[in-house]
Amino acid sequence: MTAMKKAQLEDRINSALSNSKGYQAKRNERTMEEIEKTIREMQLQMPPEEIPAAVERMIDDRHAKELEDMLLKLYEQKAIQLKEEILAMLEEKAAK
Repeated sequence: MTAMKKAQLEDRINSALSNSKGYQAKRNERTMEEIEKTIREMQLQMPPEEIPAAVERMIDDRHAKELEDMLLKLYEQKAIQLKEEILAMLEEKAAK
């Protein structure tokens, strides 16, 4: 593969991946607001000694969801890279 084709391939991969980055940042921001709201509600409804365990469970759930999101993002990234590499190989083979 020529250097120009490699650069084009990298550009296509980066543009496809950049489209989904904004969504993750917005989702994390929204989640923090929800956590703060939930903690305020807990303070009103629960005895103080139960709040730390409830917050810990809530944070564990959030971390599990973030891990799932990261794994999905990694899968998406690898799928995009593989697709672009296959397209580049097909273009190269068609050119021969």
